[in-house]
Amino acid sequence: MRNLSATICLTIAVLLGGCVTSGPNNLSTHYKDTSVSAELYNSGKIIDLKTFEIKDPKDKIVVLFNHGTSSNFQVSSCRPARFPISLNFLEHETIGGKQVLIFHLCSYSVENRSTLGSLHKTRAKEISLIIKYFGTKGIPENRILVTGQSWGGWSTLYYFAKYKPNIMGTITFAPGIHGRTQDRQEQSEVIRGAIEFFKGTRINGLVFSHPKDPLFPTRPYHNFVKNVDGLTLITDEYCLDLPGRRAHGFMYRSCSEPHNEQILTYIRNKLN
Repeated sequence: MRNLSATICLTIAVLLGGCVTSGPNNLSTHYKDTSVSAELYNSGKIIDLKTFEIKDPKDKIVVLFNHGTSSNFQVSSCRPARFPISLNFLEHETIGGKQVLIFHLCSYSVENRSTLGSLHKTRAKEISLIIKYFGTKGIPENRILVTGQSWGGWSTLYYFAKYKPNIMGTITFAPGIHGRTQDRQEQSEVIRGAIEFFKGTRINGLVFSHPKDPLFPTRPYHNFVKNVDGLTLITDEYCLDLPGRRAHGFMYRSCSEPHNEQILTYIRNKLN
């Protein structure tokens, strides 16, 4: 059953087209910031932001995952125990003597049609607050890896471009730039603005994509990634039988397991 704060959030979103929760474990309450609405999970269980502790934090690697959304105008269905295959295997993994901990950022934020193109900015702010939170728990910044899929992937990249954090890096899967809207002109404006914003930006990370993904097509998005200094584009070659929308979620299928070694290598290199 979804926790109380998420239920409140869903009700407000349906009635008003916005979302602010009052639950004690929501970022909006913890940081007294009503512009955000998100909660943090580990092992599928919600984190009590006031009491949560990490034992021997300097010996940990934190992986933060940001989920996608089916619509930027509605509260997302967050499944906090579900991670891409190429991240899920990291749970309880030890790399370079550091134990990996995976966290899921469940965001309940939405945008209205008068502020199209703002949701990724809100999500990026939520990511920044979570990074701040990990700092209070003793996790060194260079031991934090931020990841995301679809809208969560795009928000993650935007977070790096805007906040320029000094953290380990990022791994994104099929970052969806524009979200869902029927207005193609609005889509184009959002995309153009995003690409312009990223000019001259350096982001150290990996971007995984599928050649048949309709939400992250080869053109123009692959060129966009290639033009961001520090990003490495990896086009999937293992899940090629997936059609249409399924290609957008290739990272949740067992055929994507060969990417595990690429991700391990990336993390090892960052530790060194």
